[in-house]
Amino acid sequence: MNWNFLIPLGIIVVMSVLGYLMQMLKNSTQKQQAERERERSAARARAKDRQPTVRTANRDLDRYQRAIDAQRAKPAPSNIPVAAKVVAPKPTRKVRLADAPAPDFPASKSSSARTTTAPLIPGTFDEIPTATVVTTPKIAVVTKPVKAPAPPKSATTEPVNPVAVQLQALLQNPNSLAVAIMLHEVLGPPKCKRG
Repeated sequence: MNWNFLIPLGIIVVMSVLGYLMQMLKNSTQKQQAERERERSAARARAKDRQPTVRTANRDLDRYQRAIDAQRAKPAPSNIPVAAKVVAPKPTRKVRLADAPAPDFPASKSSSARTTTAPLIPGTFDEIPTATVVTTPKIAVVTKPVKAPAPPKSATTEPVNPVAVQLQALLQNPNSLAVAIMLHEVLGPPKCKRG
């Protein structure tokens, strides 16, 4: 006798029993959570009845503020030195470079090179190093472009190879290198087998 039809039937029965057990477990968990929530709400209500209307944090903050006010109200002890009065410095007039007299420099000795020096602060030439700027006259060179001679045309035309035409078109395209790399990665051998 063939008992193969009992296998699906057994699976259905086992699944039904497991589903029933899971539902029972879920219902009991929900009941326990509801009871815990009721206990928490009852505990909150009892704690609310016992608590005064003012929070302890507010009372602590008020007590702290009173202690600070008391510390400020106390006179300073006599053995601590009192800070001296601070006198602000008087503002001084800044010297601007535009107001300073222009310094005299000796004339340059070379006619082809010109040197200029400029001090940063007038009156302190010995303390501040100065930079020398040397300029040379520019020479303009004008050249005419020379055209290359045209290549001679041969009388005989060579036969056109279709592979050469395709290769030439690929080499003229700027994206051909990226396409070649992508094709090599996709169609080539795996990286682990490359030499």
